[in-house]
Amino acid sequence: MDYSPLLSVLFEPWLQLLMTFSIFLWALSYKTFGRGSTLDYMGSKLSGIIYYFHGLFIFIWVQWLHSPYDYADWGFLYVLFPSLLLAYLITKTQDALGVHIF
Repeated sequence: MDYSPLLSVLFEPWLQLLMTFSIFLWALSYKTFGRGSTLDYMGSKLSGIIYYFHGLFIFIWVQWLHSPYDYADWGFLYVLFPSLLLAYLITKTQDALGVHIF
């Protein structure tokens, strides 16, 4: 059975927008659903640090690796995971030292 027509419908821009809006409204309706989860920890503790340092990893990707086109396709994954790791390390170090800069 060929699933390509089904997959092509899933990537329609209007359907993506509808699903994004639906998930956003669902998250607003059930605020306590993800409390205590990994995503809650990432959002409350790590998101600010990720925001500060993801520009550094974008700069490294585009300037040093000379690959702006690859970044446009899948580079966000290569930027997210090092930023996430750096944010986690900074948070754990700050907790261990008892000093919170970020």
